[in-house]
Amino acid sequence: MVSLLPASLVVQQGATGTFTLTINALQPTSTEVPLINDRSTLVRAPTSVMVPANQTQALFNVTGLAAGTSFLTASLNASSAGATVEVQPLPPPPSPPPPPQVLSLAPNPLPLQQGATGQLMLTISAVQPRDTVVPLMNDQPTLVQTPISATVLAGQTQATVLVTAFSSGNAVLTAPLNGNVSATVQVATLPSPISGPLRILNSNPRYFTDGTGKAIYLTGSHTWGNLQDNGTIDPPPAFNYTAYLDWLRQHNHNFIRLGAWEQANFTNEIAGDSFVQPNIYRRVGPDPALDGKHQVRCGTVRPSLF
Repeated sequence: MVSLLPASLVVQQGATGTFTLTINALQPTSTEVPLINDRSTLVRAPTSVMVPANQTQALFNVTGLAAGTSFLTASLNASSAGATVEVQPLPPPPSPPPPPQVLSLAPNPLPLQQGATGQLMLTISAVQPRDTVVPLMNDQPTLVQTPISATVLAGQTQATVLVTAFSSGNAVLTAPLNGNVSATVQVATLPSPISGPLRILNSNPRYFTDGTGKAIYLTGSHTWGNLQDNGTIDPPPAFNYTAYLDWLRQHNHNFIRLGAWEQANFTNEIAGDSFVQPNIYRRVGPDPALDGKHQVRCGTVRPSLF
């Protein structure tokens, strides 16, 4: 025998390590070297190691069974070599995340008009390894419609809760999960409709009136795509008019300004394509335009747009 290396091997419980056994000279036949393991309950090791013919080394594996230290001895022809195996215990499993709690339902309060849909953002205290289903309690189901629960996906801390207002009044939405967190939904009555046409209010020409004598304040939120679809791909994505009108109603807006584009593509604000559809003018050609399609004939409008 020459050596058993490494002289000291550290493995974790359940893991495997490798030793190299070396004899002093080549042999014409395989050489079996007995191996003694003084603590077989701690380490699993072979009872002997076979060194192949015409070689001086052989590898063998040991496995850690339980925490502690075992000593291996390889003996051959009155010579021996030894090595220790230290088995380290498995690390403790990671602590489970704390049970989730609902931190907030925001905004609180949530103002809505009758018929409008808004959203609350539900936030829990910690990321969870699995989806978290949070029950929702609505104390006024005839006033507002809400789901019976909200699901926070694994690895996230927030979920959106949609709320639809039916009738005017206040409703309290509660999320009972390891405690109670609530938010109030305040539903306002729809204002009386405006009857047109509008005209200037004589007593205060800064405002319009519908003939009832009251001043009408027009307010809205403009966006470029509320008459024609536009975008950087052809055809451009369709404008979500339902969401747009819901948003206007939610914020008590009563005015829409329509912005029209005469060109079919390109704009000073974007370096590249900016497609607009439908086009005001018909594209009848016959020659191609800069975007490769038929040229626009300015004297021929699309009657469907007017």
